Amino acid sequence: MAITLSIPVGLLPKSNNVVGLSAATFRNPTVLANLAARAEVEGGDRVLIAGKIITGRNAKRVIVRALGPSLSSFGLAALADPTLKLVNGQGQVLASNDNWQDSPQAAVISSLGFAPPDPKESVVIEALQAAAYTAVVDGAGGAQGVAVVEVFDLESSPQIDRMGVPGVNVALIPFAKKDAYNTSTPQDDAAGRFAGDIVATLQALGTDSTSINILANIAVTNGDILRLNLATANTGTNPNAAFPNGRRFSDDTIDTLLFLINNRVPLSDNVNSNEVAFQSVFPFLAPSHQPRDTGVIDDRTRN
Repeated sequence: MAITLSIPVGLLPKSNNVVGLSAATFRNPTVLANLAARAEVEGGDRVLIAGKIITGRNAKRVIVRALGPSLSSFGLAALADPTLKLVNGQGQVLASNDNWQDSPQAAVISSLGFAPPDPKESVVIEALQAAAYTAVVDGAGGAQGVAVVEVFDLESSPQIDRMGVPGVNVALIPFAKKDAYNTSTPQDDAAGRFAGDIVATLQALGTDSTSINILANIAVTNGDILRLNLATANTGTNPNAAFPNGRRFSDDTIDTLLFLINNRVPLSDNVNSNEVAFQSVFPFLAPSHQPRDTGVIDDRTRN
């Protein structure tokens, strides 16, 4: 199964002309925790306020978003530039944000799937102890308009799987730590949480330091995020456009990883192509399999 998206390059946040992608799977669809409120923001004491009460013994990680510009697509006189503050019961500001991409947690926001539609919208992530809290949405520079505040409780639908660079968890993470890896983030990777385990696995496989450093640069140093250089011509004949520079449907990612693990000596899993040709235009997927005629035993799914 696959999902394909067509996104204009101009809408992609990028650094040095490189964009990154990771995906996470949650046990249930992330549910809105207690509130989503919409109101007119007019400045002064006429701001959008939403309350949230945290209960239980353990801290809960929550995401609060303030949406404005993206609401204009619904025909609303939207707040052009919302700002967001998270305040505790004593009036102390625990976190604040204007444009979400300026947040030091912007990569986390994206990896968890909570990036707002517009770069001027705001997000904060906090681990909150049991208490009452308030989210306050105002307009930057006195801006006015309709805004929405949302609060998501990340503990209500835990992350159970993730994927950036293919094969890392399957091949390089010890069995006893696969669950921990699946529930972690690229920031954990970059902080070295699993670096020792990955290196130990590679050393046990006989991988030399050169290949270990290459693999670490792909999936550890900057976190397990699949990266694509937009300045590299993406054609079928350009080897520099192949995995690990992004990942095309036709790229044999496992053979590439085996090549590195095997100290840059070719090693194949002998699964060299799709049995049905991929398309050359969006969505690029091969045509789907159709039901077999009645009585056909071999449906090509047997090992």
